Amino acid sequence: MNRNDPDSTSLELLLDTITNTFGGVLFLTMLVVLQLRTNKVVEATVAGNKSTSSSTDALREELHRRTDEVNLLKQVAGAQGRSMGHLTSGDAKKIFQQILEHRATLQELASDSSRSLAAIERETGKTEHLKSQLEDQRAKIALEQQRREELKRQMARERVVRTRTAELPTLRATEKREFPVVVRFGKLYTPYDVDPISLERSRHLDDFLPLGEENGAVRLTPNPLQGIPLDSSEKSESMLERLWNQFPKEHFYVCGAVWDDSFTEFSSLKSSLVAHGIEYRLIPTAAGDVIEEGSASGAFVQ
Repeated sequence: MNRNDPDSTSLELLLDTITNTFGGVLFLTMLVVLQLRTNKVVEATVAGNKSTSSSTDALREELHRRTDEVNLLKQVAGAQGRSMGHLTSGDAKKIFQQILEHRATLQELASDSSRSLAAIERETGKTEHLKSQLEDQRAKIALEQQRREELKRQMARERVVRTRTAELPTLRATEKREFPVVVRFGKLYTPYDVDPISLERSRHLDDFLPLGEENGAVRLTPNPLQGIPLDSSEKSESMLERLWNQFPKEHFYVCGAVWDDSFTEFSSLKSSLVAHGIEYRLIPTAAGDVIEEGSASGAFVQ
């Protein structure tokens, strides 16, 4: 019948046995050394004191005593040898081998534990670094949100400052004839003159530059160096006054093609038209657009 695995008590007995064995080996060694020293002392004593019988007797007694000690040590050594024999066979050998295996396992586990702790420390360092980066990103996001809110408030203030409330003009139909004008480069250009007697229009193209023909039509563009400036200066008001005084407003209305570079200056022209009681309509025009000359009837004017 196989014995059960040794418990902690068996391990303690094994350790005691190993300790006793080591002590026995050490005792045997001391016994051999003492025997050698005793033989040397006896030989020296016998050689130096042959003439003295009393000394010989004393040495003989000492020799008997030492011999008894040697016999006793031999018996102890024999017991220790038998104990060592038991350790190298049977269950004791198996237990000792298990102890060695457990010790190796413990060393391996200790090494694994050290490596795991080192890996944990590295990962902890990486985690702390990532946490620091995350906090930095959160701080930047909060700062950007504050800036965005500030920009929203600034836009709201600018919207309030720049917002203007205007009443839409009342449009009405008219049977009057059209008098075209061009507002560009901050100036007013009039391609026609009107005879106040016959009410006939005649071309007036001194303020325009020719661009050639296209599909049988002559293309023109305002000359930036000509025209009536719309800058609310005395010269501008004087030129507009002279123009509108000769304008037959009972028979004509002004049709203004206003380019996108002169929307601001158009306010001066509008004020002048309203002051003289002249009806008008607008054609907003962007860069690259083309205005073609033609007849208009039933137009709506302001």
